[in-house]
Amino acid sequence: MTQLETPQSVPSPPQPQKTHVLAILSLVCALLLCIPFIAPVFGVIFGVIALILIPGSDGRSKGKGLAAAGIVISILVLCANVGLIFAGIKIVSSQLVSMTSFIQAVEKSDFATARSNLTENTAAQVSDAQLAQLHDRLESEYGPINAVSLDLLNRAFAQGVAQPSNWDPAQAWQTNLSQSAGPGNVGVPLMLPIKVEFTNKTAFGITELELKTDSTGQPAFLVTSFTLTGDGGPWSFPAQESESNSIE
Repeated sequence: MTQLETPQSVPSPPQPQKTHVLAILSLVCALLLCIPFIAPVFGVIFGVIALILIPGSDGRSKGKGLAAAGIVISILVLCANVGLIFAGIKIVSSQLVSMTSFIQAVEKSDFATARSNLTENTAAQVSDAQLAQLHDRLESEYGPINAVSLDLLNRAFAQGVAQPSNWDPAQAWQTNLSQSAGPGNVGVPLMLPIKVEFTNKTAFGITELELKTDSTGQPAFLVTSFTLTGDGGPWSFPAQESESNSIE
């Protein structure tokens, strides 16, 4: 009796490798320069996950090089995004020099120098008596000034400063970061949230600056007005008629 031969199993042909979708997404996100921060962060996340999953796919997936490229490019783009933000903040912060110089001059009762840091219209609007009253208020309540810087958290609004009707934070920051002092931009206004560090306290507020030519003929951002938080609530300079706690 002839024994039947057992049929041999035929090995299935190898499946073609497919590039892992997360490796592709990693590189795509890395190249989405129009979506700063968010896109490169997802580029790193997708790339790392792809590098973890591809070795465990039994050869069905490929794309480790693509995922690695996505991670590297995403990190470089993210560093560039951070660098641009810090550069922009530094540029905008440099426009606050006139605000610092104005307050320092008022503290010294040097009203001529104080006026040189104001726009022409504002300088003509305030009298020496008003500047003397501002000097007294700064001396009695705040003490000597130490520094003026940008307040990225806009904390003045949380402390009672009325939000200007034309204040659009997104548009304001876009405008502030894209403008720089130059002869072609004279007359450009800026409205910035500020943090003013005095010896006695730290005040938050907003200041409106305008790009004008200074006393030497050079373009400079001069002070139009500002509002600071104080013991009695927010107050403005030049004082608004509606303010109950006016410096007048």
